[in-house]
Amino acid sequence: MIQGGRKAGDKDLKEKRKMKKKAAESRNKALGEALGHVDDEDGVLIKVYDDIQVFIKLIQQRKVDKNKFPFLGRAKG
Repeated sequence: MIQGGRKAGDKDLKEKRKMKKKAAESRNKALGEALGHVDDEDGVLIKVYDDIQVFIKLIQQRKVDKNKFPFLGRAKG
């Protein structure tokens, strides 16, 4: 949900957010289906995926310096 301000009525921004949400839901659905075929009793793969998502959000929020992690050479932020 977009809070007040100049962008509150921006239809393009709302549509962009809607598309991102659909894409995320699609990725999660695909991951769930793929994991349905894997014997992962402890949920290790899901935990790793969640950790990666948290790490990406920290980089995007600039709470982690991506330059300290050479394997993130093409990360946006």
